[in-house]
Amino acid sequence: MNDFCVLIPVFNEEKNLKKLIDELKNYTDNDKIIVIDDGSTDNTRKIAEKSDIFVIVHKNNLGKGEALQSGFREAVKRNVSWIITMDGDLQHQPKNIPEFFEKANTGDFDILIGSRMDNIKKMPFRRILSNKITSFLISLRIGQKVIDSQCGFRMINKCVLEEISLNKTHYSMESELLIKAGLKKFKIDSAKINTVYNNSKSSIKPLRDTFDFIFVFLSSFFWKTKGK
Repeated sequence: MNDFCVLIPVFNEEKNLKKLIDELKNYTDNDKIIVIDDGSTDNTRKIAEKSDIFVIVHKNNLGKGEALQSGFREAVKRNVSWIITMDGDLQHQPKNIPEFFEKANTGDFDILIGSRMDNIKKMPFRRILSNKITSFLISLRIGQKVIDSQCGFRMINKCVLEEISLNKTHYSMESELLIKAGLKKFKIDSAKINTVYNNSKSSIKPLRDTFDFIFVFLSSFFWKTKGK
């Protein structure tokens, strides 16, 4: 499958980005890799620009959701069929990408989410708890089983992005996407991936992101599902 691109939103990932890009190049061409530098203050931008890939630059840190939306706009402009999103901290492994495509060739879905929930020994307890709660609530809301709603390693059909509008700027945008897609009856599936934690500093702000999720979840009962 060649009709895709890979989006990597990053903020101060100078320690990990080069290794990730080098590994990605074993599975895809340079022109399919898009890095969105969300206002990094270290050498992240320089590393990305020296890697012979497409780089989108935010002058200021706008949040992961806003970074992804910049990438989505570029992907839609390129008219690719599939968009893969992955984090820049090496917690998502490029070697899983062929497995995503293998499942795409045999399955019927519009969004495929990596699932780490078969091996959670290395996952911090608070992440396990918040993941299980948000996954349960999203599954209940959309009437589809979502196993690992907080995993950012995903493969998304372009048609999903053309049918919904996204408004959140931080991590809750990923939940917003799942809920809006699910309410539109797009099919969501999961694929097992490895659980990797490398002691990278997380950009998640628990209090803010928890309230953001609650707001998105409650707001979803007032959305008009026929429109965007």
